[in-house]
Amino acid sequence: MSISVKTALSYWFPVHTAVGRAIGNLISPQKDSFKQASDLIKEHNPAEFNKFITDEKFDVMATDKNGQTLLHVAAASGNQEEVDMLIGVANKSGQRLDLVNAKDHTGKSALDIVKESPAGPSRDYLKDTISYAQLSDAERTEKMQDQQANTVSPTPGEVKAKRIDKFA
Repeated sequence: MSISVKTALSYWFPVHTAVGRAIGNLISPQKDSFKQASDLIKEHNPAEFNKFITDEKFDVMATDKNGQTLLHVAAASGNQEEVDMLIGVANKSGQRLDLVNAKDHTGKSALDIVKESPAGPSRDYLKDTISYAQLSDAERTEKMQDQQANTVSPTPGEVKAKRIDKFA
């Protein structure tokens, strides 16, 4: 019977789980980091998640045994803040397009997972966010310029009328 080093260490350090985890991280740091980050997403703890992925210099392209990235996990959980953070970190490292287009072992991207989720404001936000992140830099610039060109600023009189109507 053979046992893994990690299992053996867990028997030797039952009271000192922090020591066991630290040694486990030395043996397989990326796998354990992915699990920790995934747990933070599922707990919806955006402050700790942000600290973790920036302090740990986490590889946003890391995957679990199903080929899912943390973006898949965040999208499935409906966590808007974590999705925004992951896309931001990936953008800074030049991996935005790789991350938002990454497919798991079933061939699904994070956007596919969002589209399959129940309808609601979170789903709409995530769908828009991930769809926008899938655009190239040139397409994003063009889309922003189109939006600015099609936005008509209200006149001061229209603004005042809306305020009056709002409180009437």
